Amino acid sequence: LNQILEEDSSEEMPSGDFWTLAFEESTLAFLTKIRNALVRDCGSSARIALRALILGALHGPISKEQPSYFSNQCPRTYAPKPRYAVRFWRKNGLKPQRVDIRDLIARRAKRFYDGVLPNPGSKVILGDSRNPNLFRKELKDHRFDWIVTSPPYYGLRTYRPDQWLRLWFLGGQDTVDYSQYEQIIHNSPEDFAVQLSQVWTNCASISKSGARMVIRFGRIPDRNVDPTEILRASLSNTGWRIQTRCYAGSASIGKRQANHFGIRSRALQEFDLWATKV
Repeated sequence: LNQILEEDSSEEMPSGDFWTLAFEESTLAFLTKIRNALVRDCGSSARIALRALILGALHGPISKEQPSYFSNQCPRTYAPKPRYAVRFWRKNGLKPQRVDIRDLIARRAKRFYDGVLPNPGSKVILGDSRNPNLFRKELKDHRFDWIVTSPPYYGLRTYRPDQWLRLWFLGGQDTVDYSQYEQIIHNSPEDFAVQLSQVWTNCASISKSGARMVIRFGRIPDRNVDPTEILRASLSNTGWRIQTRCYAGSASIGKRQANHFGIRSRALQEFDLWATKV
């Protein structure tokens, strides 16, 4: 961290009402400097670890004790949209807190990196799972016994906008990208199911006979559709046989992140669908 802070950096901080209210000035200056340094060079294990620690603490709810996040009041996972966030912060008189940056990073580093880390031999693949060549190229002859997944709910197209602050820290633009480029189609339940079926077919191609797949699925409030029927249609003729479905509760049974930002919409029921490779 000290080495990065000593590096020469002349890039300007992002500006505007959102950035002024989202982060205290010295905190934003620090984040901008670290961001730019890591964009230029993030090849070492230490720099990768530092980037991960900051990404996890970039935005979140204000703590009554010592700060756990760099931002003003925010949901934990998804990044607030500028217009709504500014209106919310001003209405509630919320100002960004001054953060002991080194202490916050040190506490998170101790939590995640204190001790011997396990080595599970995992592999992460970044790609479009609708593309059959993705699995064939990356996994070759490997076959799986289990697949656990949760695809986008029908109508939920905000995955990129919901991560826009983290994408900025990774080198992206300092405004929200609302484009739907390369996302699954949400024009109709039928089109959505057809595209999702491509994923299940590809999953079957890399699974052993008798493999199990668990799918967490649900719906969003502004789409009056039956998510069970969408999922059943998507699994038809893909190499999977549906075994059972069980309810998984809703986000309201835990610490629902929307509540941290004053959102009081009703949390809808979700379910897990179990299927077996034929």
